[in-house]
Amino acid sequence: MTLAPGKHEVALALERHLPFHATLVAPGKLDAQLKRPHSTMLVSSTPVGAVVTVNGEEHGKTPLSLTVAEFETYRVDVAMPNGKPWHRVVYAKSATMKLYAKLAGGARAPTPARTPTSPARTPTTATHTLPLPGDDPRGRGIQ
Repeated sequence: MTLAPGKHEVALALERHLPFHATLVAPGKLDAQLKRPHSTMLVSSTPVGAVVTVNGEEHGKTPLSLTVAEFETYRVDVAMPNGKPWHRVVYAKSATMKLYAKLAGGARAPTPARTPTSPARTPTTATHTLPLPGDDPRGRGIQ
């Protein structure tokens, strides 16, 4: 694209992507990177403490909160050691997705010992972020 010399406001839009806005001083170069909106994938299970794998990569144990790119497909596997795994292929089409895996068999997560003076413990939700399509680990845009 050829622009007259000077300052220009640039806006790019593409369906199912976040809008891109930038200021360009021509002549010059603009690197634009359109990103998908983020979605939160909340994964829980019975029993708690099951290993969560998304697209073949382990991300932690349930309960788990993952940040993923919206409008993408993911294979989610949830399993306890020596138990039958639960798996689903999900399409992230909303800001929050809740997945619940009811697991049978296998080893259960250890239960913390309680004394009459210690309250019951509620599992803490771990949070992870998957690399999102279009993210450049070097912090640069598409060139």
